[in-house]
Amino acid sequence: MNQGAQSLPVLKMSDLDDASLKAFRDLLRRIAGICRANPGVLQVAPINDLVELEAFIAKFRPLFAESTREMGNLQGVVTKALKRRRKEIRA
Repeated sequence: MNQGAQSLPVLKMSDLDDASLKAFRDLLRRIAGICRANPGVLQVAPINDLVELEAFIAKFRPLFAESTREMGNLQGVVTKALKRRRKEIRA
């Protein structure tokens, strides 16, 4: 695992306000939509960025109970892209 991903601070819902949570949730939905519409976009992303994105999603997924399915789908797409980039599965 990436060293930077391990040093992310532990956040609680009380640390974040509703406006920033909504903005963050909307951003993740847009990212998920882009990845669904064009899965190839992740194939050109640097592996380090994909590793960090995967760790970020895993860390913040529990904060968004109402969008857990979308976060899980995005996490799956990112994980699959990482495996393809590492040649663990065929494209």
